[in-house]
Amino acid sequence: MAALKPTFGSGSTDGNLISVTATATPGTTLHTAITGTNHIDEVYVYVCNIHTDEMPITLEIDGVAAANRIIYTVPYNDGMHMVLPGIRMQNGGTIAAFAGTPSAAGTTAVLNCMVVVNTLIDPETAS
Repeated sequence: MAALKPTFGSGSTDGNLISVTATATPGTTLHTAITGTNHIDEVYVYVCNIHTDEMPITLEIDGVAAANRIIYTVPYNDGMHMVLPGIRMQNGGTIAAFAGTPSAAGTTAVLNCMVVVNTLIDPETAS
């Protein structure tokens, strides 16, 4: 049975919110997954919008191509919204984000992300 190790997104300092400062690709790094293939990071991303209007966020999951993007419009003054529901990653894969869409830049530093990571540790290969 795998062991669970809760941790923060690697783009965060001490689990603090990560301000999305990028307004185009490549985005602000939210998390870089554990290296190798023995263990798996399960990653959740929540975002809040402190702007005065709704703002799209584009998530880049392990790449910047169109096939690697998720776009979500975040309402303003509405608390935290889950935009990534526990996807599993490994082998140094990255999650980045920018304000806006690929065709229209957003406003810098108005989207704040909380990244929650559960590392699933394979006990047979744990060091």
